Amino acid sequence: MLSQIDILTAQIGWLDTRAEQIIADIPAAQAPPTPATTTSDGPPADLAAIDRLDEITGIGRHGAQTIFAEVGLSMEVFPTSVHLVTWSKISPRAVHSGAKARPGKTGKGKPIPQSVLGEAAASAGRTNTFLGAR
Repeated sequence: MLSQIDILTAQIGWLDTRAEQIIADIPAAQAPPTPATTTSDGPPADLAAIDRLDEITGIGRHGAQTIFAEVGLSMEVFPTSVHLVTWSKISPRAVHSGAKARPGKTGKGKPIPQSVLGEAAASAGRTNTFLGAR
């Protein structure tokens, strides 16, 4: 059992390294070529896309990689954030019947973004931040 754990740990390490290499090869995932500047309303401008997403409370490096793998780096596919939420089936729908409206289920959408974002939301909910209060 211990040898199997060692083999699986080595494979996970190799896959993590390979994922980092693939992300490094994507030009859009890299930081802009400007010098590092910190603004009062955000992170330093020289952070790569994964690092910027990783700074959100509840989303770790693995979660950021998963989100980029599923959604992609270009948000031009989704005209608004509502379109992205609808595509991933994260937002619950409203069931209307006559004058009554009741909440419905979220639907069977993309299971990977749902699980990663659900885990991030649960993690952020346990923090003493704005996201935790929401």
